Amino acid sequence: MKRTQRHRFNRQWQATGTWRRVLFTILVVLPSLVAARYMLQVLPEHGEDPLEVVIGIIFGILFAWICAGFWTALVGFLVLTGDRDRYAISNSIGPFFGLPPDARTAVLMPVCNEDAASVFARMRATYESLQRGSHFANFDFFVLSDSTDPDCWVAEEIEWARTCEALGAQGRLFYRHRRVNLRRKSGNISDFCRRWGRKYRYMLVLDADSVMAGATIARMVAILEANRDVGILQSLPRAVNG
Repeated sequence: MKRTQRHRFNRQWQATGTWRRVLFTILVVLPSLVAARYMLQVLPEHGEDPLEVVIGIIFGILFAWICAGFWTALVGFLVLTGDRDRYAISNSIGPFFGLPPDARTAVLMPVCNEDAASVFARMRATYESLQRGSHFANFDFFVLSDSTDPDCWVAEEIEWARTCEALGAQGRLFYRHRRVNLRRKSGNISDFCRRWGRKYRYMLVLDADSVMAGATIARMVAILEANRDVGILQSLPRAVNG
């Protein structure tokens, strides 16, 4: 897409995004205010007592939470069953056949006192799925441990060595155990970024119970390559064997 076309498209989706956010806010706030007012009407003092005012405020906040979930689910259902959203970022690229060599990506899995065999089994599944594609050379894999139980981190080291040997992943699959786990998961990722982040353009963070298809990961990187102004991109989570 040419720069002028891209600029025009950005202005269009930003304007669309603005009115969508305004509409969503109205659909959440207005029913919540009405519901809170009705709640005050059914109380003995009809909202004249300070305690009843507090009850009404809490009720309105909780109603807004439910209302936001309702409208999010409804709009998502309409998008999935109707015409595709022309402003969806997943539509910004077509079929692709590879990634540029400099689009290096780190696949991270922060863990803390998890079952080591399960952790590395999921990482192995993601690794092998990416390995079957033509873009495997763009990715490195890291298991970042904050485990405090000595048995856990010894088991993690054993499973890491076994997985590297089984996959021939030396120099591609890395394991790091932090001795001081400051700020938990966020600190773990921050520490990685300070030490090794300069080597990679992108970073994919998996949960300890996550597994991801290689084609999905590669397509996400391709979308980021086509949209350099995007800071965070998330896929649709699905339950396994749910």
